Amino acid sequence: MMDQTIELIDKLRVLLGILEECAPEPSPDRSVRSSFKSLYQPREIPLEEDTMYKKICKLGNEWRDYILSNKTFKPVSAYFAMDGFYPFYTHQKCRILFVGREACWLKGGNYIETVCKSIQSDDFNGWKVNQYPFHKRQFYIAYGIIKFVETGYFPKWQDVPWASDMAKMIFAKETQSPSENIGGLSSISWAFINLSKISNNTGDWRVGEAYHTFINDQQNQRFIREQIEVLAPRIIIGANVPELVQILNYSFSDKDNEDCHYYGPNGKFPHFMNCWHFSAIKSDKNVFYDPIVDVVQKHCGDLRHSD
Repeated sequence: MMDQTIELIDKLRVLLGILEECAPEPSPDRSVRSSFKSLYQPREIPLEEDTMYKKICKLGNEWRDYILSNKTFKPVSAYFAMDGFYPFYTHQKCRILFVGREACWLKGGNYIETVCKSIQSDDFNGWKVNQYPFHKRQFYIAYGIIKFVETGYFPKWQDVPWASDMAKMIFAKETQSPSENIGGLSSISWAFINLSKISNNTGDWRVGEAYHTFINDQQNQRFIREQIEVLAPRIIIGANVPELVQILNYSFSDKDNEDCHYYGPNGKFPHFMNCWHFSAIKSDKNVFYDPIVDVVQKHCGDLRHSD
């Protein structure tokens, strides 16, 4: 009888182990929200952003449940990486959303928390933000647009602060006194999402079939639209994501600038500019900053007006 009991217990342990492996991760609870809130210290998370984060968490849980229920995506569900916005995003003069394709070298989890800590410490596995094109270009673009909305003028390229200085002093923060400001700003922040929520851990930076399978899925496209609606940006800057034109149903376009294609607001979604991938080996000034300055000045004067 004792042997049968032990054998039954062993079988139950195996069964519980299988169930644990197959079960979706728990919904973001207080500890997870506390982890995100810790990014705001010593300040408190603004009520609007607390509400926004809870909506992102809810959407993320629904999205992950779908991934786990889909036989195509379930094998890679462990690499599900949700994203959203950095602290004090809603306090900026202009809500900017950057859109990438897929996370690399991240084994699932919370993209925003992982990247935010690396940016604020100015350390990406030994690289400074100034040495990391994908992230430093977001700083330069965001700084230029926010200053344009604030003053009506884009700063000259030589007057744009170093990304590492902004990262350490004002990124995802709100400074307490003018003496702590960088380039006239007390804070800089934005939202960021990848179209695919499955991290690429193949060691190959090029997008593969898995990426296209993910973003061509109708349900995933619906989730992408819902996430952008929650973030409610005034402008979207794409890092070589032409697929977003179809997903968000843009029609009017201006492709005169070969480095920055523009798509006008369609009633539900805002200005969209699709640029080169932010890691492209090209000039920060001539291929990224200057073309965006030209397009924003030509098409996006309404950004200077309140929502």
